[in-house]
Amino acid sequence: MFLEWSDGNENNSRNVSPTGLGSLQAKYKGTQLSDNQSAFTNNNQRKMIRTANGNLFLTYESMGEVWLEMSTDNGRTWDFVNYYVMGIGSPSLVLDGEGGFIRIRG
Repeated sequence: MFLEWSDGNENNSRNVSPTGLGSLQAKYKGTQLSDNQSAFTNNNQRKMIRTANGNLFLTYESMGEVWLEMSTDNGRTWDFVNYYVMGIGSPSLVLDGEGGFIRIRG
């Protein structure tokens, strides 16, 4: 998944007219990958939950942002649901009493 360019521009496609020395790099993000070695190892935090309809949700920190992924096929494939710039490094998931609402906590 394309995230952004190194200058903060979030448009996937763009025209660049070099005027001098410099570099421009694309930032990409893959599912279940993090640049934080402790993204999945914090004790006593729920990183994965299963909702009442059987969907799996996973949250973790990577690239300074909190990511939420979902699987509808029991974990065989994963898709990004959203990412959040929250400034927190150890998110966890919470279900409501009915098993249908997800809240990310820091």
